[in-house]
Amino acid sequence: MTDHATMRFKIKNFRSVADGDLDIRPITVLTGSNGAGKSSFMYGIMALRNILANANQPPDNFFNFGFVNLGGIKEVITGKDTHKPIELGCYYSDSNQESSYTARMGPSSFLRLKVEKPYKVDLKLDISFPYPLVQNATQEILWDNKKYRFIFNGITLSVVPTTGDARSDPTIAELERYAHTPQVTMRFSEYVDVKRGFFRNIYAPLGATATAGEDEVASFLVSDRDLEAKVSLALEKMINKSFAARHTALGASTFYLQTTDRETGFVCDLVNEGFGINQLVYLLAKALRRDVWLVCIEEPETHLHPEALTKLAEQLLRITKSEPKRFLIASHSEHFVVSLLNLVAQGKATTDDIGIHFVAKDENNLTKIAEQKVNEKGQIEGGLRSFYEPGIRALEDFLGSHHDPEHVNPAK
Repeated sequence: MTDHATMRFKIKNFRSVADGDLDIRPITVLTGSNGAGKSSFMYGIMALRNILANANQPPDNFFNFGFVNLGGIKEVITGKDTHKPIELGCYYSDSNQESSYTARMGPSSFLRLKVEKPYKVDLKLDISFPYPLVQNATQEILWDNKKYRFIFNGITLSVVPTTGDARSDPTIAELERYAHTPQVTMRFSEYVDVKRGFFRNIYAPLGATATAGEDEVASFLVSDRDLEAKVSLALEKMINKSFAARHTALGASTFYLQTTDRETGFVCDLVNEGFGINQLVYLLAKALRRDVWLVCIEEPETHLHPEALTKLAEQLLRITKSEPKRFLIASHSEHFVVSLLNLVAQGKATTDDIGIHFVAKDENNLTKIAEQKVNEKGQIEGGLRSFYEPGIRALEDFLGSHHDPEHVNPAK
């Protein structure tokens, strides 16, 4: 994934989103009122990830994310109209490549891989779920005066030369990489839901699961020293506290999580910290995992002081500058959005780094999404609609009530 890459997520007939197209910048924020449909875009990404992780299961399972189970297709399809197909797709392009991956569930289910650049292939499999990867779509292309056969099983692509030994052909890995980026981005995505944090003082190691919860995240921290160090560094920059995962005894498998105040040296079990710090470690651990490309975060402002929220915005930007990661964030916090815009105004971020989208329901109760253009001064054309309009109305009501003769102070 390159700095100037374009990534888009398309969604059709999923929950309240009949047709949505989301441009995912390095940091993309979805704003809007409660129930507008912000989470639907992130849930759609998780559903596509579940398909890529294991297509050989009933389609209703694709909407169980661990932290929430949305039900089956009839519960999540727009308008509960099961005659419509749910369609989820990821599109990726940069100066060297352009490719997409699409999964459709319901009537006429299919899995499709399409590459437009640097070569052209269009591989589509008409399937039904559960799908055990027993079908193949093939296409041949001419590349550098040599013919290659592309074989797509619905999830992964393999490339073989029509003549010669594939093991001695370095071009194969390059051709496969151009096609795989959309699938990799979706497959290695993670969700940070609002129910986050660590609630025990002692943990036992667990293996990874599709959507990591408290125990899995704690296990990542104790087993990956690089992740532990990255979380500690980010925490220090934000609140001047370091973080560590420690085994309870020499040779023991159980472990605990702790912080150290860098100014006083005071050591504290993480579970006894304020919940803002506790959930911040959890969020950073998920965001900084090495095998995660796209991180979806629900309401990062939860339990955070405005100063900490400003520094979180700075750290998320720093992460995108140093690693091939992107963040998709649903937020109700004007302060968080303004903190991101201020990074653009200060020249620390560009207009390509930050995307702000307003999500709202139309007269048919369907979700519509509109990008709010950010200029080089960190200003949004027309202002922050989702935040300013209610505030202006409240101010007008307040001022109006104080001009009402019935509210005049009789003592004056």
